[in-house]
Amino acid sequence: LIHFYKRKMLEFEKKLGDVTGYTVLLPAVSVGNVGQLCVDVVLENLKSAGFSSQVLHESIIPAVGGDAGVNDEEDQSKLTTAFQVYKVESSKLLIFQIRSGFLPGKGSDFVKDFLKWFQDNKCSELIIMCSSHAHERTDSQITGSPFRYISTAEKTVPPNFVKLESRPRYPDMGGSDSSEELYTPGA
Repeated sequence: LIHFYKRKMLEFEKKLGDVTGYTVLLPAVSVGNVGQLCVDVVLENLKSAGFSSQVLHESIIPAVGGDAGVNDEEDQSKLTTAFQVYKVESSKLLIFQIRSGFLPGKGSDFVKDFLKWFQDNKCSELIIMCSSHAHERTDSQITGSPFRYISTAEKTVPPNFVKLESRPRYPDMGGSDSSEELYTPGA
């Protein structure tokens, strides 16, 4: 008798409860692990962010190690895994942390499954923290702030925030196809 494995999208060790209207923070596995390091800073500064669950997905390389967020006074036996979620109920915030990479060719499966989970759970906003290669910036990105944002909806942001500029599709040899696209090298 042959049983076929039915692929699960995202599998949570513990139920998160109703997360309708929550903002979701997710790091991109990108250049220098900047997104993941930013999430670590957020977790360290939001003491109200309680660990909620381990998360499993077939595309993420399994990993386990000592919890870097534990200081000397706390239990040094705490472990961390490849994919975890933290919940801040007072702010309606879910913070995902990815501490591993993706299996070759599986990154798009993760993105598709994560977006489906996000929509099915009626979360309100998805913030992705990522980084890009400095050597691939455009001329306009070399001066001023190195930080950029992309938003699919019109958002009110502080005046010093810079929206990611479009750039010509590569190669732009002056031909008739001079359309532009958003480009985040390394993400």
